[in-house]
Parts: sequence; structure tokens; C-alpha cells
Amino acid sequence: VEAGVVHNCRGAGIIEVGRRRSSYIGSRHGLGPNSEDAARWVHRIPKFWMPIISGFFSLTNNALRWASLLFVAASVAEMINSGLELVLSVLAARYLRKRVVSSSRWAGVCIVTVGVILVGLANLLSASNGEQTTSGASVRDQAIGIALIVGQSILSVLQDISQEFFLQEAQFPPLLMLGLLGLSALSIALIVYFPLASVLGQGPPAILNEFTSNPQLIAFFVGFVVLNTITDSFNILAITRTSAMT
Repeated sequence: VEAGVVHNCRGAGIIEVGRRRSSYIGSRHGLGPNSEDAARWVHRIPKFWMPIISGFFSLTNNALRWASLLFVAASVAEMINSGLELVLSVLAARYLRKRVVSSSRWAGVCIVTVGVILVGLANLLSASNGEQTTSGASVRDQAIGIALIVGQSILSVLQDISQEFFLQEAQFPPLLMLGLLGLSALSIALIVYFPLASVLGQGPPAILNEFTSNPQLIAFFVGFVVLNTITDSFNILAITRTSAMT
């Protein structure tokens, strides 16, 4: 009888845990009591602010990424950016999301960190020795480009980890998040663009003239928007099922 009672209690406990997990979106791997405490702030944020926060991170990290390509070759920028985001996403998962990270993953982070440092140093040393770098940039330009990549990687990881909080803890609808963050980023960009456009020499008349004189440019940007919409849709849906770190 005692064994039967214990068995029933255990069964009830499993059902209760199962119900709690079934209402949760995303990966529970590595989460514990500290993770719940770390996510309490999300429920104090009005939901209309969530896509605005994500849109701000998206706009700023993309702006820094494109600016970095003026100073560093795309091949070098992609290696440094991918490695840094991998490292920073694990750090964000551990210290912001409070996920438990396995020792094997920490070992991988250390290896990637060494690789990122070597790629950055190799590019700087080539420029300082007067050798032709991939982009042909000077040491100063290379340093500026790498600094921009670091800033972009930090903002990109903050965007992903904030979206994990919003989508998994606050259960914000993922595709609605994607649409509203795009609208928020566009609104912020327009507010910033119009006062600064003339100062930077790329006012609306100049941009319009470029588009009208080069129809291929219109096709490029339309395709670029479509491509980003598809990739961002996959990315945001993946966050709802796994984690920003994954």
C-alpha cells in the first residue's frame, strides 16, 4: 500500500511538472530557481515596449555591422563577428539568463576566443608591417573596424537574449514581435535619418536620384529586405524553441 501511495504521488508530481513545462515556450536546459529570479524584470515591462527594445538593438547592431565593413574586409569581419557572438551568447546565457553551462561548452568558448584574438591580431599586424591586408586598410582603420564589430556583437547578443526573455518568459507572439520590431527600427531610423541626412551628404533628393538612375539598386534592396525577413523569421522562431545561446 505504501509503495502504491508513493507511486501515485510520484505520478501526480510528474503530471504537475509536465503541465508546467507544457505551458512554457523554449528550452528548459540549464534553467533553475536563479533563472526564474533573473527573469522577473520582464513581467514589469509593458508589452508594447518589448518590440521597441528589440528594434533598437536590431537597428544599432546592424548600423555598426555595416559601418565596420568600411574599415575591415567582409571575410575578416564575418570570422570575428561569428566567433564573438558565440562567446558572448554563452556569457549572456550564464550571467544574464542564469543558465547552467557545461564544462565542454566553456572549453569550446575558450578555443573560439583564442581563434578570434588570433584573427584580429593577424589583421592588425599585417597592417602595421605595411603588408596589404584584405581590405587594404591602415592599422587605425583596422582598429576602428574591430571596435565596431565588438560593439555590434554585444548589441546583437543583447537583442537575442532580450528576445529570449520576451518570447519565452512573457510569451510574446514571435511573428508579431518580428513585425513590430521591424516597424520600431524603421521609425527610429527615420527619426535619426532626416536631421542627419544633409549633414552626411545623403539627403532624400540624393538617395532618390540614385534609385531612379539605377533600377538594379531597387531590385537589390527589395531582395535584401526579403532575404532578411526570411532569415529573421527563422531566427526568431528558433529562439522560441531553443535558446538565444543555441
